[in-house]
Amino acid sequence: MLRPSSRLRRLGFVASILVASVGAGCSSTEPIVQPNVEITGNYVATWFKVTPTGKPTIDVLARGGSLALSIAANKTTSGTLYMPRDVIGDEVTASMAGTVQQNGYALRFQQSAVSFVAQVGWLAGGGTIATDVNDGSARIEVILTRQ
Repeated sequence: MLRPSSRLRRLGFVASILVASVGAGCSSTEPIVQPNVEITGNYVATWFKVTPTGKPTIDVLARGGSLALSIAANKTTSGTLYMPRDVIGDEVTASMAGTVQQNGYALRFQQSAVSFVAQVGWLAGGGTIATDVNDGSARIEVILTRQ
């Protein structure tokens, strides 16, 4: 079984190969439109780690945190993010109500709640939605798996 960071790299690699191969076959100046992968469904975090700069990695799920997200066919979202106090200093409970914008494998969430979910890019594929970002203060790694 692949480690989650290997999974994320492989997903990114596959997406870049697909984009490159589609682009290589086109000689026109028309924009390349990637086919959208199916994202409708209910997802839960199966990997959720935060690594503050210069500190040890925190397993958010092991500490009682969670992220559940549902995506409807009309691209509306619902669900809840919960991070316990000992992860970032404050307990966080945030609604995932909003919408998702999709461009091929790339996703962006639009939500009224303030959380990292809407502030970072995500990749979808193979029944998962994942992000692995570092904003300078912490690295955030999340894999959401369709249930």
